[in-house]
Amino acid sequence: MQSKSRTKMHRRYASIGITIAVVIMMVLSGPVSAVTVGITGLDGTTPTKGDSVTFDVTATIEDPDKYVPIDNFSLDITGATTTEVVFSTDGTVLSGSGITVVAVTSPLSAEYGHGYGYGYDSNVGYGYDFGYGYGYGYGYGAGGEDVEYKYTITLDTSILNTGAHEAVLSLNTGNSAKPSFDSPSASFTIEAASSPSSGGSSGGGSGSGGVRIVAADDTEEPEDDTGSGDGTDGTTDSDDGTDGTTDSDDGTNETTPETTEKPSGLLPGFEAVFAIAGLLAVAYIVRRKDIE
Repeated sequence: MQSKSRTKMHRRYASIGITIAVVIMMVLSGPVSAVTVGITGLDGTTPTKGDSVTFDVTATIEDPDKYVPIDNFSLDITGATTTEVVFSTDGTVLSGSGITVVAVTSPLSAEYGHGYGYGYDSNVGYGYDFGYGYGYGYGYGAGGEDVEYKYTITLDTSILNTGAHEAVLSLNTGNSAKPSFDSPSASFTIEAASSPSSGGSSGGGSGSGGVRIVAADDTEEPEDDTGSGDGTDGTTDSDDGTDGTTDSDDGTNETTPETTEKPSGLLPGFEAVFAIAGLLAVAYIVRRKDIE
């Protein structure tokens, strides 16, 4: 009976000891440095070739109680064009072309030191032991707020071909245990620039830049040698105004029909006829009286 009770007590003590050991390990281990790298403002964009595209890249060290080695950053572009640009922690471009880098928040001297290095890649969910060396963080279990390094990048798309591309930012450690912490890829497409319209400048009379044809003025009629004094109707004005035309008030000449003069008396010959008829009538009357 006593041996059984002693066995139970030993098991109980062992369980308590294991629990205490686990708790001590958790307390002593403390938080680890998680590293997150990202690109914002580029994914899903469709810039036109020749335009400048601006976006931000960040590297965040969460729970920075261990040092994370950072050698430099690199922006890798693949797809229709393959190119790489490398820049330092202060934003200086070390190799490549086509981008400018402005450091918004860069590492401080207080965040750089020598000690135990460890980094947890939040993108893949795995931690890496860098051993002792120089890096960025607080070290020696100091802990503290998250450390974020942010850079604004302007990309000149004239160096890229038209088509689909992907960009990845890498935090390069320079340590074989974990050469780089990489961001998720950002996809973007370079579109071709539209060609200028050629319809206006080389078109016919309908285009804005074409030749406009203007109708010529009426050609001048040749003047008649016998024209009038004012040269408007080709008729001759006589001095006495009896040529059968009249000048209207508005400067145009209207032709009026010629009128025949009415004689003031009987035409010659009609008088003799009346005289003979009168004589015959008198003779007839006289003759008649004689017959009676």
